[in-house]
Amino acid sequence: AEAGPQPMSVESVPQPDVYDLEKQLDALVGMPVLKIALRHFQRRCGHDVGMRARGHAPVDRPYHMLLMGNPGTGKTSVARLLFRMLKSAGVLKSDAPFVEFKASHAEGANMGEAREKVQEKIDKARGGVLFVDEAHQLTMHKDNMYGQQAASQLMDCLQDGDGADESRRVIVIYAGYVDGMQILM
Repeated sequence: AEAGPQPMSVESVPQPDVYDLEKQLDALVGMPVLKIALRHFQRRCGHDVGMRARGHAPVDRPYHMLLMGNPGTGKTSVARLLFRMLKSAGVLKSDAPFVEFKASHAEGANMGEAREKVQEKIDKARGGVLFVDEAHQLTMHKDNMYGQQAASQLMDCLQDGDGADESRRVIVIYAGYVDGMQILM
């Protein structure tokens, strides 16, 4: 039988540096709707960790995200902020990795090489976040078999590591342009 969530002492639950996160949110120019969503996300993360600390199973929800916008709208900055929020709230350990991966890096000399490159990034991101920048490029061209293969492998990664072994989990944050991201998803 599978054991339920392991209780943690309340003292071991990391306390977010709310002031620092608020300063980082305030530093984002404009984007009032996004700031509200990020504050809500931060509270939800803290609630999940608190539930686990009291020995209760939190709502089983993925933390994967999709950031869409035009060039220069702050998608990468927001991804890094989300990563800090996940660590601050205790969803990720303080030494969790943040691995950046550009979709264009999935290309290789042969089909298997694309899969190997993507798997290498996934493995480096175990226990942390894999940030897939310019993800819309993976499926932008129907004849881009490298991109199609990488997109498929990344989608499989969304379910990899679910369950009790959090060191296997990879939280994937996709970023790209609106039109291309709608095709990818």
